[in-house]
Amino acid sequence: MALLCIATHDMMAVDGRCVITGTVVERRTLEPFAGIDVLLDGKRVGVTNAHGAFVLDGLDAGDHLVSAIIPEWGTYSTQVHCLSGATNKVRILAWPNAMVNIRGILAHYALDGNGVDDGPNGWHGTLEGAEPTEDRAGLSHRALRFTGATLGVAVPHQARLNKLPLTLSCWIKMDASCPPNCAFIGKYLVPNGDGWCVFLSDDRFGGGYFTEFFRNSTRSHGAASRDGSWHHIVYSMDSTAGVLYVDDARLPQVVAFKHTVVETENTEPFCIGRTTTLLGEEGFSGAIDDIYLFDHVLSDEERLLLTHAP
Repeated sequence: MALLCIATHDMMAVDGRCVITGTVVERRTLEPFAGIDVLLDGKRVGVTNAHGAFVLDGLDAGDHLVSAIIPEWGTYSTQVHCLSGATNKVRILAWPNAMVNIRGILAHYALDGNGVDDGPNGWHGTLEGAEPTEDRAGLSHRALRFTGATLGVAVPHQARLNKLPLTLSCWIKMDASCPPNCAFIGKYLVPNGDGWCVFLSDDRFGGGYFTEFFRNSTRSHGAASRDGSWHHIVYSMDSTAGVLYVDDARLPQVVAFKHTVVETENTEPFCIGRTTTLLGEEGFSGAIDDIYLFDHVLSDEERLLLTHAP
């Protein structure tokens, strides 16, 4: 099965039973898929309408697997945790030749001109100076452009984003004028050396998880590119190490944890464009698109799916 999909919960009483409403759309264009078979827990239960929508009602509370079968593309699925008396909204995003099913999405910021999180938790961010721009497919208002002069996007503190394991996936395109030193995505407290971020350091891409006033940390970095192209970044962190990939190339770890990490407890927001505690410094200059946060270290198969997604 294959997919990246988004599920959210909208608490509405439905006689104590559960309802799943959803749509099946193409990932980049959001064009709906009409007449597509929909499966619930492996059994065919209906088809999407002309708008790519479907409704599954009278369900028991608990976990359900919802799938859509797209001819010549594959089967796209998501697991939905249905709450008693709730209407659960699902959007299944599909594209051709997807290879694996990526679960454990904590948040997804499409950055379609805003800071909306269309992942399962609804951790929405506030837009502070970033402007809509074209994404890597050339579609307008489908990414955000950052100048470095303002914050960008700030998501209020979420304790889960302090916890390990955790993976960040994003696409970035640097301006030629982007400063060589800036932390541009993360949840990081300065000067305490507390939290995590992806950054530029002496014009090198970097990723780090820092605790105990820098006394116990992990850090990786490698050469950055100002070629005017989009580049994919994946940074996975667990209690043993942080692993940074740029365009499928694993960058070397230059600092390793000295002992079992004590997770950060900072209450900083999750920031896109520049961390709030670096307001005296310049932030990222360029475009950022399609940020995912996952609750696990991605497998190679999952990472490659994201890297080669259209």
